[in-house]
Amino acid sequence: MYKETTFNFYPVNHFEQIQESIRKGDLATAKELLLDENSSVRVDNVDKYLDEEKAFLKVIDESHRLNTEGDDGIITARQALLCGILYGYKQDQSEDGFHADVWFNPFGRDVIIDWAISFYPGDSADIEKVFEVALLQRVLFEVHPGVFDQPHYYFSYEPKFLLELEKGEELVQMYKEEFRFPVVDEYDSTWLKTGICKGQGSMGRWPFYTCVGTSCIWFKKGADECVKEIKFNPSLLKAYKERVKS
Repeated sequence: MYKETTFNFYPVNHFEQIQESIRKGDLATAKELLLDENSSVRVDNVDKYLDEEKAFLKVIDESHRLNTEGDDGIITARQALLCGILYGYKQDQSEDGFHADVWFNPFGRDVIIDWAISFYPGDSADIEKVFEVALLQRVLFEVHPGVFDQPHYYFSYEPKFLLELEKGEELVQMYKEEFRFPVVDEYDSTWLKTGICKGQGSMGRWPFYTCVGTSCIWFKKGADECVKEIKFNPSLLKAYKERVKS
């Protein structure tokens, strides 16, 4: 799910060398590598693909350069976003340190950004930029577009993103253990599209469940919001109620 390239065709030979050449401005070498004899790329599409990849890499690289001086030294905006995602508000953490957990429901953009800003004493615009980059790289993903009043997102727990923190290895191992709960065993990677909801799970035999959108019991009851206080799209809810009555 983690997006490292705009290339959506396979195989892409010499992937890392192509990106390295693009970053150096050596598009001729990048083109030659992309047109490797085993590649499925059409010659007349190469320039377009390279331009798209160049723009993508520029955005990603710029996001890595956004940083500020924090309490414990330099912190990047990407790290601050990740800390917010993992720990919530910095000021709410216990005295014995930060404790990461699994999200029990999707969250809105403003909440996630506010969490990250609490870790980032620099320009809040940096956090807004890296939030968009996180969506671009699919570190964060929107769940059930159009179902809620405002877009809500879930975190992929992508190891390559977690490793951007000093304790990344520890976090990667911890989440490997956390994601052994039944919803993952039974539904495999479905949660990477729907997110997870503890509220829905509390009505079934598992403590966790995938967010089910319009199949949620609260939506079917005609409630304005689910048990996690996430408001449904009023237009969609109204249409559902009218269909049920007819």
